[in-house]
Amino acid sequence: MAPQKDPASSDALDPILATSTRRERLLQYSLVGGQIFSNYVPRLAIPSIVPFLVREYGFTDLERAGLLASFTPGYVLTQIPGGSLTAQFGPVAMLCFNNLGSCVALLALPAAAARSARMVWLCFASMGVMQGLFVAPQAALTTNWVPRGPERPLGIYIIRLGGNIAKLLASGLTPLLCASRFGWRAVPWVYGSGVLLYLVVFRLLARDRPPTVAAGKTVQPTTEPTPSSGGFRVAQLMVRPTLACLAVQIAHMLCEFNVVTAWAPTYFHEVLGVPLGPQLGFLTSLPVIVGIGSKSVIAAWESMLLRWGVSQLALRKIATAVGTAVSCACLLAFNSTRSRYLASLAYCGIVIGNSFDYSGFLPNFTELAGDDRSGSFYAWLNTIGWGASHLVTEGINMLATRSGTRNWNVVWGAPVIARLLATIVFWRWASVRPAQEHLDGRAKLGGA
Repeated sequence: MAPQKDPASSDALDPILATSTRRERLLQYSLVGGQIFSNYVPRLAIPSIVPFLVREYGFTDLERAGLLASFTPGYVLTQIPGGSLTAQFGPVAMLCFNNLGSCVALLALPAAAARSARMVWLCFASMGVMQGLFVAPQAALTTNWVPRGPERPLGIYIIRLGGNIAKLLASGLTPLLCASRFGWRAVPWVYGSGVLLYLVVFRLLARDRPPTVAAGKTVQPTTEPTPSSGGFRVAQLMVRPTLACLAVQIAHMLCEFNVVTAWAPTYFHEVLGVPLGPQLGFLTSLPVIVGIGSKSVIAAWESMLLRWGVSQLALRKIATAVGTAVSCACLLAFNSTRSRYLASLAYCGIVIGNSFDYSGFLPNFTELAGDDRSGSFYAWLNTIGWGASHLVTEGINMLATRSGTRNWNVVWGAPVIARLLATIVFWRWASVRPAQEHLDGRAKLGGA
């Protein structure tokens, strides 16, 4: 007769721990992180390629603006359909499909550029469509493989590391490839072939979810909802906690991606007098390196608090508050200093503050979804957050430039206000599903 597990044990508390070894989970974390890397690199290469296209083919300013804006519409509109397709075909197959399509669009770029700006726009737009389909299956694999408890910070960190490395590579390697004797065409050749090779490895090793029952292990009944391959049930959603997550997501994207990443190079060049070239590249790349290191430290900090018995909800609120305090202080310092080196340090602080969000609101998306294994819930939230953050960004840009000159107080002050308001909302409304409360701080690392 097989020995019975203690119902309070870690394997009983989380079926993922009961049906997979730690080595299997680490492999899947790495594979998902690699997919994020291969998804980000082509996207991040677009802004570096466009100036070379304009110079070589004489595209107009209107055509240039159209090329830079071509990626976003498809990326936003295909995230929600991606959830339905993931439920039907599985996350691994969907990740292979959308990254293959994105890679084909990137490899077709040299031929498209020789035809017309419209064909280049079509390549970039197709890339956006395919990469929008990436959001739901990536969220589904994360839900299926990352357990709750102290191992969750490690899993999330490994998965997110792929995106951070992609940012670092894109900011350093892409300009070098464009300056090589092959010119900008080296970018689609190198990145496209690399993604194709990785897709072969991913397809051979990746799995949609752990097996139902691992060899030699018995899964005890739990109060967790039974995983399903379909979409989420609206009745299970909690409106206020969902709005709390969205508020912090919009502030996070506004702070890190839409304002800081977009405006920081211009601020360094125009206000602080940093010349275009290696020095500007170093000052803007340093925060990316710091961000990679800070996320590993924060993941260890999160795991330690969970081992000490801190609840998931308390940890989310603490991380969000600390991240907001650090980000806001560094945003204000960035705006007030006239030293390029102090500004770079403040920029690093902004990135560190935003890194706390990976322990704050982001895990709540999948936790609130409960039995959603298709990623549809995450896709809905990501679409709304992405679209709303872009609308807010456009409003900030209009306010900052309406007098004909750029008002940097508006550029750097708006994210501060957004983060403070979002944190207040998150502290008042954030919650976790009742079925998950027994997991808070008590699940231990499992598997061999």
